[in-house]
Amino acid sequence: MIKVSVSIDVSNLKQAETFYVDALGCKKLRDQGGMSVISAGNCDIYLQEKEAGTNPIPSDIVKRDYSRHWTPVHLD
Repeated sequence: MIKVSVSIDVSNLKQAETFYVDALGCKKLRDQGGMSVISAGNCDIYLQEKEAGTNPIPSDIVKRDYSRHWTPVHLD
């Protein structure tokens, strides 16, 4: 089985960790350098706390925004 890694920026690390573990049934693997690593089957999910309004890339145009939105992500 192929191993998949996913990085997800979150506004609150503890809240996100609680959601993925308690609501979705993921397993916490470890804390790693300011990240929480959780597992869902063959997928390791790296939750990284990043403040809203910060730049995810070297650009002044794009800012992190955690308001509700649609994200076109498909892991097939």
